[in-house]
Amino acid sequence: MSHNLLNLENTFFRLVIDPNGARIIHFGPRKGGNILQSCLHKVPYTPDECGGFPLLPMGNRVRNNCYQLQSASGRMQTINLNCTSPDGSEYLHGTGWNSEWLFDDLSVYPKEDMKNLSLKLLNKQGEAGKGYNFEAKLHFSLHRNTLTIVLSVKHTGSASRLYGLGFHPYFEFDPQQDQVCASVSAYAPEVEGHFSGEFTPNMGKWDISHPTLLPDEFVNHIYSGFNGVEIYRPNFPGPSKKIFMTSSAPYLMMYRPKGSKFLALEPQTHVVDAANRADKGGLVKLSKNIRYLEAFWRIELY
Repeated sequence: MSHNLLNLENTFFRLVIDPNGARIIHFGPRKGGNILQSCLHKVPYTPDECGGFPLLPMGNRVRNNCYQLQSASGRMQTINLNCTSPDGSEYLHGTGWNSEWLFDDLSVYPKEDMKNLSLKLLNKQGEAGKGYNFEAKLHFSLHRNTLTIVLSVKHTGSASRLYGLGFHPYFEFDPQQDQVCASVSAYAPEVEGHFSGEFTPNMGKWDISHPTLLPDEFVNHIYSGFNGVEIYRPNFPGPSKKIFMTSSAPYLMMYRPKGSKFLALEPQTHVVDAANRADKGGLVKLSKNIRYLEAFWRIELY
């Protein structure tokens, strides 16, 4: 955990960020309680013990840590990705979550009960893989009862590369009482290697299109057609019991080990192993002509 933690507060919320990985280590009402799991008093802490972090230049795993991409000359080339998982065995979620971000800007608007904080990441050494040179900005905004997070990336490399963005929040969660309800159309169950199978509208026990108590078992799959998710927590302190998350991203990963006290609901712009799909699964090729990609996430307590 970095010593230079960044604090952002308004009337409703307190947000604490560790520039190491731009990880949220606390987010909840100022009067008590956690929306995302808190690791304020854990030193050190692991990625699964924090409150959330950004995913870039693309989330999830990529089969064999590489993909094929057509070059400007029309030839197919193999793009090798660096192993970024905690154990160093595979590419996982890119480099944003284990890089040191820099403070960029702070702005305060008292009349609007709004505070904004921006971080930046200068990733110019191909940390995610050769050719992955980019600049990223991460903007946090507390406005009354809402947290908005905007992530943008500008590709600065000479050769094109595939990009996708995501946010990996860990909501504090009790499977015995808390319910989940989301606007989704289909899901793809996990297959061997923590990859995804084919999408199906028959979601069975993982159908969260209505308020649902989730099974207390390991889950790591992805939903399509995502258009918002609500978590109802009957024992949350205070009068507000519902947490609502929306995003510009059309996919939602759900991850939770059995018995854990969190539920990761991760809005992402792309599917698992999208780089190895024929249609690239929501990833965008950034190049000299198209350099910029942006996505947002919004968490509201009501």
